[in-house]
Amino acid sequence: MDIPIYMQQPEGFAVKGCEHYVCRFHKSIYGLHQSGRQWNIELNEILFGLGFHQNELCNGLYTKSNCILLVYVDDIVVFSKSQSDLEDSILNIKIKLEITELGPVRYLLGVNFERIGDSVYLHQNTYINKLKTRFKNLSRRRITLPLKVGCILPDRVKENEIIETELMRQIPYKTLIGCL
Repeated sequence: MDIPIYMQQPEGFAVKGCEHYVCRFHKSIYGLHQSGRQWNIELNEILFGLGFHQNELCNGLYTKSNCILLVYVDDIVVFSKSQSDLEDSILNIKIKLEITELGPVRYLLGVNFERIGDSVYLHQNTYINKLKTRFKNLSRRRITLPLKVGCILPDRVKENEIIETELMRQIPYKTLIGCL
C-alpha cells in the first residue's frame, strides 16, 4: 500500500493495558476506501506483465494482439477472434489470480451481449425495459423532437400553464435523462 492506514483495535482483540494502540494495515482489505485503487494497481501489474496494454482513453480496456479485455471492478470480459487466444489469455490470468469462469457474457453494465454465428451484437433492450418499468408514468407522453421549424415558444405564461409547470416539476425527467 502506498499510504499507511491505521485503525482502532477490534473489540475483543485489544491486549490489556494497550487498548489505546492502533493497528497498521500492510495489505488492503475489502471495504477500505483505498481497496479499489489497490486492486486496480495489482491488476494493472498482472495484465502488463502478461503483455496487455491499457487503452489511453478507457482505463478499463486492455488489448494484446488478438485479445481484448474489458474490466469493471473485479469483472473481466475477454474477447478474441480465436478460441485458442481466448483460452490462453484466461489460463495466463488464472495462473496469477483466483478466478471463476462464468461462461460467455450475456449482460454487463446495462449492455446485452448477443452472439449470433460469428458475430456479437450489443444492445440495451433489458436496460431500456427496466427504465420503462421504473418510469412507467412517463411512457404515456410522446413528444416529437426536434420541434417543428419555425416553432415559436411563448414569452408569457398563461395561468393554466403555471399549474402544468408545477405538475411537471413532480415528474423525474432529470433522473431519467441521467440514466441514459
